[in-house]
Amino acid sequence: SLHDALPIWNQTEASRGLLLLALLLPGETDRRMAFARQWAFVENRLIDPVHHGFYESAEDRDKARSWMARISKTHIWKDASHEAHLLMDAVGWLRNGPQFELGQSESGVAGRLAAARTDLADKV
Repeated sequence: SLHDALPIWNQTEASRGLLLLALLLPGETDRRMAFARQWAFVENRLIDPVHHGFYESAEDRDKARSWMARISKTHIWKDASHEAHLLMDAVGWLRNGPQFELGQSESGVAGRLAAARTDLADKV
């Protein structure tokens, strides 16, 4: 499937974005469900349950389970940065809520989301 073919950086960045939206918009249960579905895919299809680490794609995991048992999970264009950002941000956001410093690109997005949420709450 297309989802299986997407590389790890697409999957991890989608997970980060969906978690951020779920935390910034806690009243929207569909955001939490979207993150839960995405995380289940990452957990079940991208993480190596035996040797740990992330495969580059779900297709690579399928290959590793067959004749290519020694498939490499890294190469010159893949490192652990996307996995690390996802996991570190998730831990920090779940413990403390999303925190942004001025100058980060997310701060503008978070501010606009918070303002939109307040504006919608005032109208309802």
